[in-house]
Amino acid sequence: TFYSDRERGVPFFANFPDENLVSYFEKSLFIPGKVLELGCGPGRNAIYFAEKGCTVDAVDLSQESLKWAEERANEKSVSVNFIN
Repeated sequence: TFYSDRERGVPFFANFPDENLVSYFEKSLFIPGKVLELGCGPGRNAIYFAEKGCTVDAVDLSQESLKWAEERANEKSVSVNFIN
């Protein structure tokens, strides 16, 4: 039920990637490749990786979070392999 209330004030519910992740790409510390994200929640970082050209497998225990993540990925027209 944690992910049922999408309006909850949880920082990682935001629909933008972690600022550290963004800075790693901006500084060329990360380059596109294969990514495995464990505990992806609603997909904000997995989607960002995909937008940057990565092939992404994203895993979470919550089916509700993965449903939300898939909706977000579809809105941004990116492909992420979400795994429960």
